[in-house]
Amino acid sequence: MRVRLIPCLLLTSAVLLSGCASPATPTTAPSGTPDMATPAATTPTPTPTFQNELIVGIEGVTYEHDGVVDEFLFEGAAEAEQLLVAVEELTGQPRTGEEIEGPYGGYWGTSYTWDGVKVIVAGENADRVSVAITAPIIGGVRIVTEDGDLSVGSSREDAVASGARDGWDADSDGIADWLEVGELEVPDTNSLVNPGEVGIMFVLLGMTGDTVTEIQSPGNDFSDI
Repeated sequence: MRVRLIPCLLLTSAVLLSGCASPATPTTAPSGTPDMATPAATTPTPTPTFQNELIVGIEGVTYEHDGVVDEFLFEGAAEAEQLLVAVEELTGQPRTGEEIEGPYGGYWGTSYTWDGVKVIVAGENADRVSVAITAPIIGGVRIVTEDGDLSVGSSREDAVASGARDGWDADSDGIADWLEVGELEVPDTNSLVNPGEVGIMFVLLGMTGDTVTEIQSPGNDFSDI
């Protein structure tokens, strides 16, 4: 807070003698009295403040906290482990894993679930990661998308204004139940939605009515699993 000091004003009254005003006599401090100079105003150095956020992107998750930026990609066993540790620290809860069976049987991956967040680690080497978010804030940290700054609780109108496009219409009622945000082409893939075009990856927004209730990443249009 800036403090402003306002010096007092000393007023000298004029003395009227015989109808004539005598000049004011300067006031001097008594001998031995220290000079009372007005101190200069000082401005305290502000304390830096940081807004902690977990940002969900197409290629990974970024955790911005206390002026530090930690990035966790969705590829690599080491990256998967680091993300799991970060979520444990964020929630204050240890991981509990549940194996996921593949569409053709056998082990496909492991799902780790906390309140409001799920991390799935898949692949033979446990090196492919995906996340699902169902809460706007976890451990006091706001969770948003990289494109559009959207979170659980955002409206369809806000999502569309931020560039989201219609994705999957699960109940075929003409209103998309999943929206897609962002776009990243993946070389050597073929889109199943747009034949002849290269496949893309994106962030998915699950909708309940016109409200975002889930954020998933990464999504793509070239895989049916």
